[in-house]
Amino acid sequence: MKIVFFTKGDRRLPSSRTRAFLFSDYLQKRGFDSSVYHVQTRAWWNVSVARVKEFVRNARVLFSVGKEDVVFLQRTVHQVDFLILVFLRKFLLRRGYVFDFDDAIFLEKGHADLKTRTVVKYANVVFAGSRFLEEYAKRFNKNVYVMTTVINTEDIFVPRPKSEKSKEIVIGWTGTPVHYDNMKLLVEPLKRLIADGLSIQLKLVGGGDKIPELFKTIKGLNLVVHSFPPTSTVWSDPREIVKHIQTFDIGVYPLQKTEWNKGKDTYKAKEFMACAVPVIVSVWGENPYIIKEDINGLLADTEEEWYEKLKHLITDEKYRKELGQKGRTYIENECSFKAFVPMMLERIKEHQS
Repeated sequence: MKIVFFTKGDRRLPSSRTRAFLFSDYLQKRGFDSSVYHVQTRAWWNVSVARVKEFVRNARVLFSVGKEDVVFLQRTVHQVDFLILVFLRKFLLRRGYVFDFDDAIFLEKGHADLKTRTVVKYANVVFAGSRFLEEYAKRFNKNVYVMTTVINTEDIFVPRPKSEKSKEIVIGWTGTPVHYDNMKLLVEPLKRLIADGLSIQLKLVGGGDKIPELFKTIKGLNLVVHSFPPTSTVWSDPREIVKHIQTFDIGVYPLQKTEWNKGKDTYKAKEFMACAVPVIVSVWGENPYIIKEDINGLLADTEEEWYEKLKHLITDEKYRKELGQKGRTYIENECSFKAFVPMMLERIKEHQS
């Protein structure tokens, strides 16, 4: 079986990297014929040489993929000329496709809802990154399955080597500048923890320029910022992110209660858990489906709960390590490539014709 992925972005875009490029890497190592092609998003009036070349490439690749093989579209709903090729292949050659999305892309501007529901409707199989997205997709297609982003726990995401104890507890987060409002949830809890006399380092990996500004005024907080340009290998090679996560004592994933966040995957939390870092996440969207209180992580709904649960993890080293190991075990059993890929391929095979 050949599996060809078409993605919205290159390896630097988190959804493309985690749900296509890393998938393809994993499949290749296990003997599958797999490849990934980035579909550039361009305005309809942009008729450039590069666009024509890409159109020809996409047509060549799409029409060379046989009926028994798989075309896997990862969030590719914006480039209309590419979708025309997909539908020509679908209706002229009777060769289907798989569609995958992990954000509420139907809420984006323009005709995003129309394009998303059309691609969903005619897909052989749809993989949705959360229950919220599954609910949307099932309005148009019955072959919809939840596929929260899975983790390579064999080759990439592993617990940190044993290291010397530090007086400071490192609370870590990774992400992009769009999480500015989400990170506001941590400001008051951190102020209270510092006022309690606790020694804390807040490590931000990514986040741009604005997010660190939220925490610079907290006296006594050791703020460490690792901000990388878009061209940095940190955003294309997950091993670079792992190096940072392995320095965390606690991982946090705050989310405001918005419609967009309701569709967010729990991928950040799962990265932390796979490295045996205990997590605290907001009670919103997909999070409470994955994180079970005191079983594989902690859930916080208010600033008071963020304060209390952070304090518990900071002050109880034994509990912190036990919860981190429970999270690691959960990811290995439920959210790893090894556990999930056979099921995904079986679902595709069931609905291929």
